[in-house]
Amino acid sequence: MKYRTLIFMAKHRMAAIDIGANDKADVISIDGNNVMEYTSGTQIREFCQYIKSYYNIDSFSDLEMEISILRFDAVMRDALLLLEEIQDAKEYNLISVEKVLPWIAVKEGLIKTGTVVQIETFDLTYTISLDEAMVMKCQAGGTDKEHVFILPKEKFTEYNHLDKNDLFGYEDEKKVLCEKYDNELKNKERRIRKLEQQLIKEKEKTKNIENRLEKAVSEIYEKEKSINRHICKFVNTDEINMTMVPQILQSAFRNITYTYTYIVKFCCYDADIVKRGQKIADIKVSLGGSRLPERDFFISAKEAGRIYWLCEPGAEVKSETNMAIIGDLSDTKEDVMKWYNKVQQDQ
Repeated sequence: MKYRTLIFMAKHRMAAIDIGANDKADVISIDGNNVMEYTSGTQIREFCQYIKSYYNIDSFSDLEMEISILRFDAVMRDALLLLEEIQDAKEYNLISVEKVLPWIAVKEGLIKTGTVVQIETFDLTYTISLDEAMVMKCQAGGTDKEHVFILPKEKFTEYNHLDKNDLFGYEDEKKVLCEKYDNELKNKERRIRKLEQQLIKEKEKTKNIENRLEKAVSEIYEKEKSINRHICKFVNTDEINMTMVPQILQSAFRNITYTYTYIVKFCCYDADIVKRGQKIADIKVSLGGSRLPERDFFISAKEAGRIYWLCEPGAEVKSETNMAIIGDLSDTKEDVMKWYNKVQQDQ
């Protein structure tokens, strides 16, 4: 004995009818309801289990079953999942409601040449037209709510013996869809690779801009700090006053070179913050090995900032000796020495 089942599948809603002898319809109960709502693959599998329970079977292959799925606005992914669940039935297929409704409209005498009719079924409305060239079209939706023909689900059982060659067969539709999805996937993969390449280029551009900006900011910051950097130079203006030497000895002194010796004594440490006018070093003066304390003097900072010494404490300095650098408060020894070496190279 052959058992026939017609499944109605809309977006998030399903129902099933058993088609008995003489095309008599019996609605398959879903926990006492005619319609089951679904949002996941698990619920689709549960729906199939209700059908099995109706026939008291464990598998659709337990009986000689013919199962047809009438697809309304359900997404194809869900329809294919339902097909996978019923594929152990002897016969099964997937039918688009847009293929069936025009044929029913003609058989029921609802449409004539050059007319349009609206049919409501499974709580959805479809508009069917038949032009003068006898070309029929069916599309979802409708605007004339006052002239709508209501088609009960049970009415489909009378037309369940349609020639399946004129319907969407599962394998053919699956093949077409797979090819379509494969092409879409390949196009998306190519698009992704193209976008990834563009992203890499944009990242490189952004990185270059960031590097140039960072360099520009660094140069501006360095220039601002350079303005606050100063070199403390020792300049010798002392000379031997020959008038202080007795006349009798002047001829002898003329052949002797006398030089002053200047010894540095620090008054602050490396990296100390100094104020403008603050004493930073004492200079001890000697002449010919003899100390001349009356000629001792000190050096003051011409500007405020952080001091870094270029000589050692107790060192002997000569005229034009660079003794220290007074830099910006944020300067480190490395900062000022880098700046100082560049200044020396540029001179």
